[in-house]
Amino acid sequence: MPQSRSCAIRRSRAVLRALCLGSVLLGTACGVDERSLQAGGSSGAGGKSQGAGSAGSQLLGAAGDPNETPLPRCVYLGSTVESDCETLVRNAGFASNVASWTAEPVGITEGWVNADASDDPHSGSMAVMNLNYKVDPEAATGTNGGAARQCVPVTAQTDYQLAADVFIPAGQGAGFQDVSYTSVATLSVFYYESPDCTGRTVSNFTSNPVVKTDEWVHVEGRTTAPKESQSMAVRLATLKPFRQIMFEAHFDNVFVGERQ
Repeated sequence: MPQSRSCAIRRSRAVLRALCLGSVLLGTACGVDERSLQAGGSSGAGGKSQGAGSAGSQLLGAAGDPNETPLPRCVYLGSTVESDCETLVRNAGFASNVASWTAEPVGITEGWVNADASDDPHSGSMAVMNLNYKVDPEAATGTNGGAARQCVPVTAQTDYQLAADVFIPAGQGAGFQDVSYTSVATLSVFYYESPDCTGRTVSNFTSNPVVKTDEWVHVEGRTTAPKESQSMAVRLATLKPFRQIMFEAHFDNVFVGERQ
């Protein structure tokens, strides 16, 4: 059936909002809904859009810099960890639970899923659910970010390598007035001046956003701790339009280590 003019207009708006969502992930300017995440990280605006992002100094995807040594592809299924896969986060593979990770208090819940990136029947992954649903006019173009996080001490001006596997279940996107929305999942870091990931943030890192569904996607990147930082919150993050009813993403094999 030929598409109507209204559908074409909606698609054009979606493209523009996708670019806006990409700028949010990069930390650049965009229209912001003031109720977006205010815990020192990104907030932004989007809408009926597909996530978009491009590589930058603080945003790298699976490929990374071609001149960099590739990061190890780490799989955490039990207590045994290969020497080059030693990670600073606890419970990196979610073998049986989501212990050591905390859902941010911004409409985020977390849970354990008996399925993982390796199809191992004896291990699992973490599900992060973003339930921030608002339909009032002020929320029409707003998005909300939220994550499960873990606080890790850092050494200032030290380079860190990060990686994770991300899975977005298909069949999501239902929203206000039967409009279909698209959300994204990322691996994110907030740096803090304090040793316990509280107070003021001094910098952040965000991986390339994942939008592909029903497939495990590997993301990774490299980032440097600012000279004022003492800790970083490693975040298994989601970003969704307020008018999408809910969004769920799964995470596994979280690697965080000093660059060798």
